[in-house]
Amino acid sequence: MIRRTRRVVAFAVVLCLVLTSFFLLPKNPLMFLSKNMPLTYSDLADTTRAGVGRSLQKVGLRPLGWKETADESFFVSPVSDLVTEAQYSHSEDIVGYTSRKLTDEEFTKSQVQCGQIQYRSGSNNERVEVTKPRVLEDPSGFHDLWNYLEQSGYSKLVKPQDAEHWYRFSGSAVWMPGDNCYLMVTRYIYAPTERDVPVLSLCRLQAFDSKWAEIPGKRIRYVDVTSNKILAALRKYLRHDKDDSMLDAISLKMPAFMDVPIQQVPGRKAVFLGPEDPRIVYRENSLMEDEPIITFNELTESKDRLIHAAFPLRKPVDGKLRVVALRSSLSDRMPLVEKNWSPFFERGDGDFQSGSLGFAHFIYDLGDITIVRCDFDTGKCKQTSREDEDKKDSEDGKTKNSLGKVFIRGGTNIVAVPEVLQRRILRPKRTKGMSKNAEPEMWFGISKTHDEECSCGKSNYRPNMFILYKNNGLYRMEMVTESSNLGIDITAWSADGSTACDGLPNVLSPNSIAFWSVHEGAFGLDDYLALTISLADHDTQLVFLKGVASYIDGLYRENAIQADDSLSAERAAAVIRCALQGSYSRCEAYAKTHKMFVELSGESGESGESAKAENAENAEKIEEDAAAANAEKQA
Repeated sequence: MIRRTRRVVAFAVVLCLVLTSFFLLPKNPLMFLSKNMPLTYSDLADTTRAGVGRSLQKVGLRPLGWKETADESFFVSPVSDLVTEAQYSHSEDIVGYTSRKLTDEEFTKSQVQCGQIQYRSGSNNERVEVTKPRVLEDPSGFHDLWNYLEQSGYSKLVKPQDAEHWYRFSGSAVWMPGDNCYLMVTRYIYAPTERDVPVLSLCRLQAFDSKWAEIPGKRIRYVDVTSNKILAALRKYLRHDKDDSMLDAISLKMPAFMDVPIQQVPGRKAVFLGPEDPRIVYRENSLMEDEPIITFNELTESKDRLIHAAFPLRKPVDGKLRVVALRSSLSDRMPLVEKNWSPFFERGDGDFQSGSLGFAHFIYDLGDITIVRCDFDTGKCKQTSREDEDKKDSEDGKTKNSLGKVFIRGGTNIVAVPEVLQRRILRPKRTKGMSKNAEPEMWFGISKTHDEECSCGKSNYRPNMFILYKNNGLYRMEMVTESSNLGIDITAWSADGSTACDGLPNVLSPNSIAFWSVHEGAFGLDDYLALTISLADHDTQLVFLKGVASYIDGLYRENAIQADDSLSAERAAAVIRCALQGSYSRCEAYAKTHKMFVELSGESGESGESAKAENAENAEKIEEDAAAANAEKQA
């Protein structure tokens, strides 16, 4: 009896230990090993793919085949408590324009009035909310900058220690699920005279965790190194007493300046040199590992300014970063000036052979929906958007940017509309006449309006959202919103703390969609979006948005998708025209409220404070009056 009791107790103890280990230890053994056990030579004896993956984890690097072998415990969500517990507020109504509201007959009958195609959210659940911006810093940036300039030889072009005339802004970031971090590229410029006339631009890489804290020293493994190369580097690492620099052969250490070759044009003054307007995108791949691609524009020796693509996680060749210049035949301007291309990926862009740099699509011109597909191996770009007969004769197409000098330009990277949202949009009751075999694609992006005549600065930049749709080989601009200030008082170009409109540029620039997470919630869609922005070309800031998916879902609940693609160019032109008109009116309203601060700046004491308080009370009324006038104009 006693023996039996002892057996039962022993069995119970063993069972408890097993259950405890099952629930408390990481389900992914790689995670447990990497956190608790150092790399040893015996680890390297296992040359299987899984064995190499375990060894990589022990030195903090992404394992091979992480998407196929890792379970949920491996992954860190970008939707951290920093995102979910942030304070969100409704800053302003997002007003969009969609061509879905009218039939072809209504479109051809007369020029479309903007009030006919306007879309506003129908409930509070569909209102877009935003957080206050937070600055993303680079504490070691300028220290590393001086070292990089000396090592690269670019110190000959600038005065390295002239810190007063160096500026950092335009940070573009993307979440890297295999590395559980954000990778951000930021622009540094040297501008000794005017800030909008830089002598030199450089690009800087940083890694951030899910709570947007920088991870100095973070290493990200190259995507094209073999198991043998990895094992050789790890053996060298152990032989040299775990010298971290031995991992340079298989990984990139953050933070780092991108060593982009800088072209100097013979006989031309040294100005506007180096990579400008960097943007980062994340490309999934069916053959090799997923990777980031960084695009920028740069002056070449031929005096052309071309879009370039850089591959920071491809192993450098002869110590040089893999960079390719992109050329299209769409511009007849000489020399070429290519800027503001917006990158995105279609189905098939991730299908290419080992060793290839692959493909990507770009919106070449948002004004008329011109799209190109670029081969990164050759640098050649071909137009994929079709030229329609109705596009040639479209009256809206001819006058799409005729309201003063207002234009729509590229802004962020363009991301695929998340699958859960696409399924809701493409439900049978929301589509008309669409074949069951149709495979439409949808993308979301944030562009920017560029206004030169709206009374707030000599040039004014603001973000606006859009949806791009493709079916049967034809692209359609589904929706474009009016521009938004995101509830921010924009810092003046002088960066002296003023938010008044003056005669200098007034800039709120959208740089990147770092992530967009959408899932079904108890009362509809729950979504969060991280957007990096720059104010006055002077910093890199971060805001979170929520409700974007619900806003889009409401659009398609009210306006069904039709299979008929006729008049798509006319529809797109009308949508863009109305979005630009609305953006112009918003800019005028913003200028009225922010010019008053200039007039009051000389007042002091109680009278000055009283005037400022009165101004704050009147600001909302002025915006309401401007909105009413705009609505009357559109009706």
